[in-house]
Amino acid sequence: MEAGVEVTVNQLGKAKELQNRTGRILLGIAVLVFLVGLGFWIKQFTTGFGGYSAQYAWGLFIAAFFTAAAGGAGVLILGSIIHFFSKPGGNYLKLYYMGAFALFVTAGFFIMADLGAPLNVFKLVFTSNFAAPMIADFWLMVACALVSLFMVFLKGEKRILSLVGLICALALIIVQSWLISSTNIQQLWGITMGAGSAFLQVAILAFALLLLIGQETKNGKLALAAVLLFFLAVSLTDLVTGLSVSGRLGLQWLAVSKSIVFWLGIILGVVAPLLLLLANLAANYKSSSVVVSILSILGVFLTKLSYVWCSQAVPAIDAGPLTSPSFHLEEIIIVLGFTAVGVIIYQCLKLYKGGTQL
Repeated sequence: MEAGVEVTVNQLGKAKELQNRTGRILLGIAVLVFLVGLGFWIKQFTTGFGGYSAQYAWGLFIAAFFTAAAGGAGVLILGSIIHFFSKPGGNYLKLYYMGAFALFVTAGFFIMADLGAPLNVFKLVFTSNFAAPMIADFWLMVACALVSLFMVFLKGEKRILSLVGLICALALIIVQSWLISSTNIQQLWGITMGAGSAFLQVAILAFALLLLIGQETKNGKLALAAVLLFFLAVSLTDLVTGLSVSGRLGLQWLAVSKSIVFWLGIILGVVAPLLLLLANLAANYKSSSVVVSILSILGVFLTKLSYVWCSQAVPAIDAGPLTSPSFHLEEIIIVLGFTAVGVIIYQCLKLYKGGTQL
């Protein structure tokens, strides 16, 4: 019996060592990707991008920001609810808060990329216009990040703090919806990234990210499948009804219907993970969970990007012939580089705090 226990302990030790080694390798790769992305961002605000129209500039940054912020809010909401209504303890909740903090910091880097220069970041941080929705959005995100970090490091009873995190995350989503909906010249944003389908996207990101960090349960998979199905129905219904609208908004919906990025988001990021999830649940196997998670996150990002680009494709006034939106290598490198920030933070927290309980 003692020999069997010793073998099991050795196996667990080797598995943990392998996991830590894999984490360090991933961390090293992420650091390299971040440094490359940072270099291109420095090039961005010193010499500018080249080779594409400013009409669609920053589209990837805006979509990436809203995706990261929504993911952080979703994971923080889910973690806070579970933490508040259950007994404290368990590494899995700590991973939720690590993931939320990493996503909020990543969203901050995308704000920096979107603003274009360090001076603009300085103006955002030290402005006195706290009534502006963009400023409220920024400081609420800072509050959410701090709560997430405190939940990782503080010891003892933290249910009140989890409730504060829940309130801050909900407020962040509401303020972002207000921010987007108040942009009158971008009517499409208010419908697709405001309070409507955006809440479904928050839920998609929350459950997908839980799969990505290894919190794989049947209920989590069922929840993700249900939300993906609802999002598919809502997205297609919005598109069909939007095409019947006249004026500029109708033209924006027409642009969505012709957008390859939108249909890639729907097919690759909604339909494909939904089918994989259903097959996964029917066969009760785990191999596709990471793929499902990545595809679901990609789907949210691509649909948001399509809405940003398609709203810009129909100007409020006649601006003459416009170029078609497209991906550009420098932007992609910066997005990948700043996405790596989240991986770096999460892996560092996991390696440092991985052996302790909440």
